[in-house]
Amino acid sequence: MDSPAPSERAPGTPPPAPPMGPGQRVILVGYLAVLLTFIAWTSAVVVPQIFANDPKVGPDVSEPCARELRALAQALDRGLRASLWARDEEDAATRFRRAVDPDWDRGNEAARACGGPGEADALSAVIRQRRIQEGWARRHARETGPLGPWLESPPAGGVSR
Repeated sequence: MDSPAPSERAPGTPPPAPPMGPGQRVILVGYLAVLLTFIAWTSAVVVPQIFANDPKVGPDVSEPCARELRALAQALDRGLRASLWARDEEDAATRFRRAVDPDWDRGNEAARACGGPGEADALSAVIRQRRIQEGWARRHARETGPLGPWLESPPAGGVSR
């Protein structure tokens, strides 16, 4: 199929591209080979991580350390639940600590159990999480504490809009 002569093209239509030379084909094939290799390599790395049956999360820790870390994390959950209905920040902190302290008083046991490589980092992360959650409990009480009386007994006539 021949391209129309320049006089037969519609006005404003660009001229057709010249045919690809052998050097351009080699460059295009090389570029596509590099591109497809990169796509295949990244897929081979990412897909198993996404669909792995037992994904590795966090450092490897011994069973005694994992047991202690689980107990500390469960205590943090109890502390948050205990502090939800606090009226002010101090009340929230007190409720949080009362719920958490029985397990956290055994901190030396956790430190002894988590002495291996990577285990100290896991214990440090749980300790940081305690500070974060206690701060959250305080903020939550500061923001919702004034609503406490209203939530316990809403107005008889309901809320007007």
